[in-house]
Amino acid sequence: MIKDIIASHRRTFFSCITISLLLYLVSAWHSAIYLHPDEHYQIVEFASYKMGITHADQMAWEFAEQIRSGAQPLLCYALLRSFEALHITDHYSQLFLLRLLSGLLSLLSLTLLCITALPFIRAEYRRTFIISSFLFWYPYVYGVHFSSETWSACMIMMAISLLVWHYQRNSERTAWLFAGVGGLLGLAFLFRFQTAVISLGILCWLLFIRKERQSLLYLISAGLLVLGLGALTDRWLYEEWVFVPWRYFDAAFIHQHSDFGAQPLYFFPLFFILMLTPALGIVALIALPVAFITQPRIIYIWALLPFIVLHMLVPHKEWRFFYPVISFIPLLVFLAWQGWRDRAWPMPSHILSIGKWSVVIFDIIALALLIFWSDVRFDQKIFEQRIHHLARTGTVMIYETSAQVSPYILPKATIPRDLYPEYLRDSSVHEILVSDLATVTPHGGDTVTLICTDQYEWPHGKKGLVVRHTRPDMSWLRHIIGDDINREIELNNYYLIRL
Repeated sequence: MIKDIIASHRRTFFSCITISLLLYLVSAWHSAIYLHPDEHYQIVEFASYKMGITHADQMAWEFAEQIRSGAQPLLCYALLRSFEALHITDHYSQLFLLRLLSGLLSLLSLTLLCITALPFIRAEYRRTFIISSFLFWYPYVYGVHFSSETWSACMIMMAISLLVWHYQRNSERTAWLFAGVGGLLGLAFLFRFQTAVISLGILCWLLFIRKERQSLLYLISAGLLVLGLGALTDRWLYEEWVFVPWRYFDAAFIHQHSDFGAQPLYFFPLFFILMLTPALGIVALIALPVAFITQPRIIYIWALLPFIVLHMLVPHKEWRFFYPVISFIPLLVFLAWQGWRDRAWPMPSHILSIGKWSVVIFDIIALALLIFWSDVRFDQKIFEQRIHHLARTGTVMIYETSAQVSPYILPKATIPRDLYPEYLRDSSVHEILVSDLATVTPHGGDTVTLICTDQYEWPHGKKGLVVRHTRPDMSWLRHIIGDDINREIELNNYYLIRL
């Protein structure tokens, strides 16, 4: 069945996969070092520690608490050593290769998801579904990053795709297939513990909808085997036996070692509109409940609904927590639309037309911005990229004001961890702590002199050229959020200034 469907859309698939590959390559090349700091500090820096580059006292607090799995740091360690064996020693080039590998994995998992989901889509919608799946812009933002969210999402997508493929083909290789699914779900758990909820939903679907019994034993056994191997990676990372999943649960929910704050229930709906663009976000917010109501027996619903509910109820919320769901959104939109039509619910034609063209226009604009501006991240990591490029042709001096003089600058002791991680340091970059910016003497020759400060110490109009700053001018936002919140934002707004 799948072969026949693919055969009738072979040209569409080939075109979309080619375009998608190019987009992932562009995004991997232009993306900043990391999308979220955890991607670097809890994976790359962990691998850097095992490589003897980063010291234990420069590690994130999660390392001392032993609450992060060693699986992805070990994978990162193996890849970085492999790059070195191939004489690729520049750390920024190595990180690009990690992003490129993540992009290829994302493309593979997206292709499998799209192919195996086609039988659920009616014939008249299939071509549009294929194009929508591959040209949905947001996966190109996070899908190239070597993060726990990206890799766990890919494992989930491939596991579900294997199950769907099995039931569509009525494959007789039950043991190996279910063992493969269990292994993928186990890896997803090691990469990000919260995906256990998705695995639980899949197990319930197999048990109650598909009435599986023996096959579940293969799946669970393979999953437990992977978790056992994960314990070995934890032993490698922490150099002692430790049950990391329990330590994570204890730190996050029982003793709550760190307070990251609590966000309201409307946090994720709001961010759907803000992050996916208003048109795409509103369509996704409508499609999610409609798909859950109208398609209650499909595996995608059983897998994703518990995950979404859990993250809606957990006090601490971050947009990146939803990455495992994002790539399923085009599929859920089409399932919701089919369910809506089956129930003959009213849909005014003008609203449908406005919604359709709004989604298309916003998606095209977002893809264009991705291609030309994907490296624009108003964050500290911009410094690391900028400094590295300058350091390749000359010496870079970073002058940092004393924390006693300026409360707005990170203390010197935190620079390696919070601003300039050890793994990304260049030998031609030097840091100097000064008590007053007036004492800084510009260097001549090939030396590029930079000052790390903020707008309160270096206001606009003062002598100097702003090379880069972490956030654009958002003074207009003060009228909306108020002076106090705006000042908290500006406290972390660093400037690089060439004298």
